[in-house]
Amino acid sequence: MNGEADVLYFSGFNNHSKIEMRANRRAVKLLLEYCNCHDLSLEPAKFAETFGIPSSFEDMVKEESARYYLGR
Repeated sequence: MNGEADVLYFSGFNNHSKIEMRANRRAVKLLLEYCNCHDLSLEPAKFAETFGIPSSFEDMVKEESARYYLGR
């Protein structure tokens, strides 16, 4: 989905961690698009709570929300 070959999944921790982070960012972006399509406007904390996003991703949710809404 993010352009990585399947074989990268089995590489070292650092690569796995980077791939996971990109996948998590992409998931947040997809959820932001979903909200936009369904006229849902949620501030980042409520967005994360609604979709069950762990609090450890709070900064990422804020960053991606800002990028998404400023980029439109």
